[in-house]
Amino acid sequence: MRAYTTALSMTPQNLEIMKLVYASLENPEKKIAIPAELTKPLDSLPLFIKKYPFPKGLSKEIWELENNTKCIIEGPYGRGLELTPETKGKVAIICGGTGVLLFLDFIHYLYMQTAYKIFMTRGDKKNADAILALGYDFSQSFNLISVKFCGAFAKQEEAYGYDIVLMLAKVNQKFKLDVFEAIMTVAKGDQEIKELKDRFNRQMLQNYVGSIADRYYVCGPPGMNKSVPEQLAGMGVPKGKIILV
Repeated sequence: MRAYTTALSMTPQNLEIMKLVYASLENPEKKIAIPAELTKPLDSLPLFIKKYPFPKGLSKEIWELENNTKCIIEGPYGRGLELTPETKGKVAIICGGTGVLLFLDFIHYLYMQTAYKIFMTRGDKKNADAILALGYDFSQSFNLISVKFCGAFAKQEEAYGYDIVLMLAKVNQKFKLDVFEAIMTVAKGDQEIKELKDRFNRQMLQNYVGSIADRYYVCGPPGMNKSVPEQLAGMGVPKGKIILV
């Protein structure tokens, strides 16, 4: 099972909360008012299953199951991001297609943490406390981390979680931070996201992410999962810093 099968940040409730937080970031006079229905515990677990056109693909079989079908799936589980509260430094995320789903909860968390820090810097404890009331604890995690995000997608409708990436990129640019920078093949005209016009190749990776990051996450189609680590290694990136997820 891929580690991104669940992406809680993609629920309508979380997306709406992100928008409410952003409105208060834009307008210092606006207080976050989160309706009770947005904070109710979910009664279901959102799963992302893509129907790949492989005759013996497990995802295809799962996708075709009828609603309420019970099944047990056993097998290896992806290694995930292997993050700890002490994780710091420069992080490069290089993803394609559904591979982006693995990183959305992480990006969502960084967004909420960044918003919290901005409110605290402003002396706006009420809005900061409104974020903590959602169950977050930012006392130890990811305080010294900077992310460069590279996403490649065949078409706009396959840029899953685009709004989550965009909102963090907007906050980073608006408040002149060094938390998050994004480049994507489907920038949709948003000036906060750079447009990626080429496929992932050594020159593009060298120009954008370089060889000095502390870790490089790679997740995408099989061809990309093979070529990108090879290109990074060719740039002099130590093998231990490349994490195929």
